[in-house]
Amino acid sequence: GRHYAALHGFAGDVLVITGERDAILPPEHAARIRALLPSHAHVALPAEHSLLLTHPHVVADAVQAWLQRGAMR
Repeated sequence: GRHYAALHGFAGDVLVITGERDAILPPEHAARIRALLPSHAHVALPAEHSLLLTHPHVVADAVQAWLQRGAMR
Protein backbone atom coordinates (compact mmCIF):
# COMPACT_ATOMS: atom_id res chain seq x y z
CA GLY A 1 0.00 0.00 0.00
CA ARG A 2 0.90 3.65 -0.19
CA HIS A 3 1.88 3.64 3.49
CA TYR A 4 4.84 1.41 2.70
CA ALA A 5 6.01 3.24 -0.44
CA ALA A 6 9.09 4.67 1.30
CA LEU A 7 10.37 1.13 1.89
CA HIS A 8 10.49 0.22 -1.81
CA GLY A 9 14.07 0.04 -2.94
CA PHE A 10 15.59 0.47 0.51
CA ALA A 11 18.69 -1.73 0.53
CA GLY A 12 20.05 -1.16 4.04
CA ASP A 13 20.09 -3.70 6.82
CA VAL A 14 17.01 -3.58 9.03
CA LEU A 15 16.02 -5.28 12.25
CA VAL A 16 12.25 -5.69 12.49
CA ILE A 17 11.01 -6.39 16.01
CA THR A 18 7.32 -7.19 16.28
CA GLY A 19 4.81 -8.20 18.91
CA GLU A 20 2.85 -11.35 18.16
CA ARG A 21 -0.23 -9.84 19.86
CA ASP A 22 0.17 -6.33 18.43
CA ALA A 23 -3.27 -4.91 17.60
CA ILE A 24 -1.82 -1.64 16.21
CA LEU A 25 0.61 -3.29 13.78
CA PRO A 26 -0.79 -6.82 13.41
CA PRO A 27 1.47 -9.67 12.21
CA GLU A 28 0.08 -9.50 8.65
CA HIS A 29 1.10 -5.84 8.36
CA ALA A 30 4.54 -6.59 9.79
CA ALA A 31 4.86 -9.36 7.17
CA ARG A 32 4.13 -6.81 4.41
CA ILE A 33 6.84 -4.53 5.75
CA ARG A 34 9.36 -7.38 5.94
CA ALA A 35 8.51 -8.45 2.38
CA LEU A 36 9.57 -5.01 1.15
CA LEU A 37 12.93 -5.13 2.91
CA PRO A 38 15.42 -7.36 1.11
CA SER A 39 17.96 -7.31 3.93
CA HIS A 40 16.17 -7.75 7.23
CA ALA A 41 16.29 -9.76 10.39
CA HIS A 42 13.08 -10.41 12.30
CA VAL A 43 12.40 -10.98 15.98
CA ALA A 44 8.82 -11.72 17.08
CA LEU A 45 8.10 -11.35 20.77
CA PRO A 46 5.08 -12.71 22.66
CA ALA A 47 3.93 -9.17 23.34
CA GLU A 48 1.62 -6.35 22.32
CA HIS A 49 2.62 -3.05 20.70
CA SER A 50 4.62 -1.39 23.48
CA LEU A 51 7.63 -3.70 23.28
CA LEU A 52 10.10 -1.17 24.63
CA LEU A 53 7.98 -0.70 27.73
CA THR A 54 7.00 -4.32 28.37
CA HIS A 55 10.14 -6.15 27.18
CA PRO A 56 13.01 -3.60 27.26
CA HIS A 57 15.75 -6.13 28.03
CA VAL A 58 14.60 -8.57 25.36
CA VAL A 59 14.50 -5.78 22.77
CA ALA A 60 17.95 -4.55 23.85
CA ASP A 61 19.33 -8.09 23.64
CA ALA A 62 17.88 -8.53 20.14
CA VAL A 63 19.40 -5.26 18.94
CA GLN A 64 22.76 -6.08 20.49
CA ALA A 65 22.82 -9.55 18.92
CA TRP A 66 21.89 -8.09 15.53
CA LEU A 67 24.65 -5.51 15.74
CA GLN A 68 27.20 -8.10 16.85
CA ARG A 69 26.34 -10.23 13.80
CA GLY A 70 27.63 -7.34 11.73
CA ALA A 71 24.32 -6.01 10.48
CA MET A 72 25.64 -2.46 10.49
CA ARG A 73 28.41 -2.46 7.90
